[in-house]
Amino acid sequence: MGLREGMAVVTPRSNQGPTGPLVEVYSPVPCPHSITNLVQDNTAGTLLMGNSIWSPQGEDYDFHVSWTPLAGPVSGLIDVRLSSSGDRYYVTFAPANVYVTARKAGQTFLLGGASRTISTAQPALLTVSLIGYRIVVKDDAVSGSPTLIDVTDPNQTTLSGTHVRYYTGVGTKAIYDFARGQPR
Repeated sequence: MGLREGMAVVTPRSNQGPTGPLVEVYSPVPCPHSITNLVQDNTAGTLLMGNSIWSPQGEDYDFHVSWTPLAGPVSGLIDVRLSSSGDRYYVTFAPANVYVTARKAGQTFLLGGASRTISTAQPALLTVSLIGYRIVVKDDAVSGSPTLIDVTDPNQTTLSGTHVRYYTGVGTKAIYDFARGQPR
């Protein structure tokens, strides 16, 4: 037990407590995380294929991501600010669009979208900034990183979350060339 990259862990003095083994307690304090070269082959899948990372995010948090579809339909998404209640935001990749969606109390709300071709030749190279209830998506593949989406969530879904999940859709094989998150 001890510190792990992307996780703050409380380390007990011994492995045994008064009533049994002690467990790791993960901190809710926002922290950075990163992945590189994460291949998700979901070509034979019937559900989204994802990888979850314990990386708490607070009111001000940035993601930098490069996602490249390799085979099948263009279908991917990132869950951010996933809370214990299941409330969260999605950034979705489609063949000709990027979307930002909120999920609150079991209901899904489309917050915004923009035209943006995503293909093997044009990976999704994006910065996603969470600024309170405002979400800004910028296209880092274009000089000057123009803003694709700038939306404020009228439902005030969540200001924090403990997990980030990186997904590839049904029938798709893709690679997260990199994904990094960090508090601002």
